[in-house]
Amino acid sequence: MKESPGRGRGLFTTKAVKAGELLSCEKAFAYCYADNPEEHSLEDDLITAIVQKLRRNPSLLLEFVTLAHGSYESVAVLESDSRPVIDT
Repeated sequence: MKESPGRGRGLFTTKAVKAGELLSCEKAFAYCYADNPEEHSLEDDLITAIVQKLRRNPSLLLEFVTLAHGSYESVAVLESDSRPVIDT
């Protein structure tokens, strides 16, 4: 992975690859289970899971905020009063 000028981060290969070939496999940062989607929003559950994970482990905050892409710019402050800033 590296920066692509004007396009953000991208995945580049050093050799030709075939369609369907596995290029990368990583553990999800967060996930939620769809037990009863009629009762509540899966997006809300996922956001809650992410916020709680970052509150419990602020060392992950820098890794998480660098996942943003496109025109979005995250806040410059990562901590306030010794607590992580969760920029949503």
